[in-house]
Amino acid sequence: MKELVIISGKGGTGKSTTIHTIRHTIEQKYGVGSVVLLATTGRAASVIGGSTVHSSKGGLALPVGRRQWSNLSN
Repeated sequence: MKELVIISGKGGTGKSTTIHTIRHTIEQKYGVGSVVLLATTGRAASVIGGSTVHSSKGGLALPVGRRQWSNLSN
């Protein structure tokens, strides 16, 4: 089972503590390494013990560059 959870909020609101608690709970049930933690910046990734979304070996590795938009209407 794969789940994507996004936790956002202002600084000092307990995001990192919440993330560590969720990680601990899931790893107790499914084993160490069953959680991949990603953040948008290197500093945030360091705080939570994860990787950036751009450098993740977990398969997300978002592209960097200009996005090409196309019109969805006929």
